[in-house]
Amino acid sequence: MKRLLSLLMALSLTLFIRCGSDDKGIDNPDEPVNPEDVTLEISTTDLLFEAQGGEKEFTITCNTGWTITNESAWCTTNATSGNGNRTVTVTASASSETADRNTNLTVKAGGKTQIVTVTQKHANALILSKNKFDLPQEGGDITIEIKAGIEYQTDIPEEFRSWIRRTTTRAAESQSISFTIEANEEADKRTGYILFSGNAQKDTVFIYQAPKNQLVLTEDTYTIPTEGAEITVELKTNIDYDVQIPGDAASWVSLITTRALRTDRLTFRIEANTGDADRSAKIAVKDKNSTLSDTITILQPIERADIIWETEQDLLDFKAAGHTRIQGNIIVRGEELKTLQKLDNLLTEINGSLTLECSSLTSLDGLYNLAKITENLLITNGSMVSFEGLNSLKSIGGDFEIDASSSYSLTALESFEGLENLQAIGGNFKVTTISYSSYSLTSLASFKGLGNLKSIGGDFEINAKNNNSLKALESFEGLENLQAIGGNFKVTTISYSSTSLASFKGLNSLKSIGGKNLVIDHCPALSNIDDLKNVEALDEISITGCPKLYDFCILKNVVQNMSGTFYVNGNGYNPTKKQLLDGACSQTPPADNDNDN
Repeated sequence: MKRLLSLLMALSLTLFIRCGSDDKGIDNPDEPVNPEDVTLEISTTDLLFEAQGGEKEFTITCNTGWTITNESAWCTTNATSGNGNRTVTVTASASSETADRNTNLTVKAGGKTQIVTVTQKHANALILSKNKFDLPQEGGDITIEIKAGIEYQTDIPEEFRSWIRRTTTRAAESQSISFTIEANEEADKRTGYILFSGNAQKDTVFIYQAPKNQLVLTEDTYTIPTEGAEITVELKTNIDYDVQIPGDAASWVSLITTRALRTDRLTFRIEANTGDADRSAKIAVKDKNSTLSDTITILQPIERADIIWETEQDLLDFKAAGHTRIQGNIIVRGEELKTLQKLDNLLTEINGSLTLECSSLTSLDGLYNLAKITENLLITNGSMVSFEGLNSLKSIGGDFEIDASSSYSLTALESFEGLENLQAIGGNFKVTTISYSSYSLTSLASFKGLGNLKSIGGDFEINAKNNNSLKALESFEGLENLQAIGGNFKVTTISYSSTSLASFKGLNSLKSIGGKNLVIDHCPALSNIDDLKNVEALDEISITGCPKLYDFCILKNVVQNMSGTFYVNGNGYNPTKKQLLDGACSQTPPADNDNDN
């Protein structure tokens, strides 16, 4: 009978336990909480240790199982996983480093994540309670505690004072100071900082602020050396994200995975660039659950080097190397080369500049496949008649400059023939002979050969300060398709010859002068500027030393909207801006006007 009573009591106790265990989650780990019902909170998001290390605590409040991911060796926790509420002890070892160090403790439960940022100051540092703040778009107030007994000063750099404001004065008892961070109304994230100094020590508090719900990358563009490297990208976010490397970069950019389920540090390995051109990649960091994203840009140039051609052997050596594109500058110089034929038209692109300063060079034959110069084309000397040989050249990224400043330089050059495919010059286009005693560019008669040139990014300048240079140049014929000049238009002291530059014929398509300055100085043969009739807007006009120029009516509409100076002097007729607007824009030249001065 006693045995039967014992069995009945045990059975009743078992039934009572089973019936009383209806709660889920922490009371019944075998029945996890619905992911939508998971709660996860931590008592603090930042822990600051002094250099000597020590222990600090934070509390996890959770209704299910959780894990802590920690990637550092100097910072440890007394628990890496658990279930339900728990106080976690964090221990930092002593630091002898000369810079601050930090790590993140990532607490995750279900689909929710919280991060505790752990920072340890370096030895003998000015101790601030926190040196990095991440604020939402709407901004807010921050308070920084200063280690007691240290005299210190604060400074907000001028460029950040519009949105970072000090709101409290320092209280000696509490050694704390507060700042207000204004709302960020810009579309892009922004970074600012506050400087602290005291006892010969300095420290900086960084402020990171982004639009609401935007990923924040502390740096988003990285330039990598040719030999490759590893980079670590820091981001601040609480969302689950993917890293997407484009297919064309997957062979040379790789993500180095870590043991963490989630991290705010992404490490990439960039392989050496063994090609013959720069390369770049854009890596997307995207929210898994929305359209939020940010982009990491990786730039990797190849090593630049200047290549000098002085002899035919130099050309043969270059050809033997088999380079079709080079990263660097090419300089052709000396008094030996006559042509570039030995290159056998191998070169297609120069990622740099091409400089021609070889007085004996009569032909550019050998460059027939060169289609692109990313920087400058500079010609200072040579015996070529035209630019035959550059027939495939479509763009010059920088300046195109003919600088015939030396006496008797480029005397054979007659035109720009050979450049029929050139469509754009990114920088300035200049033809200059600034030596007063030089006999240079004496044969250049036109701009023929530039018929497809549509835009010049910088200034257009013709400058010849002597009696002989450019004496054969009568007009701008050859530039009939030029529509836009990004900088200013300057024709300065073209020649004392009575036949040089009689008109602006060839510029009838020119509409835009971006720099809005038109300067014409001492063109004694110039009798009309009618081909500037399509220029739409200018701010300043200066026309001097053109004694045959009597008609300025073509500028009436431009002058009407000018905000700057209209100045004419030493011309056949010198009207004021008011006279032009009143209709007195021209006069009839005297019948016997032979004045060439």
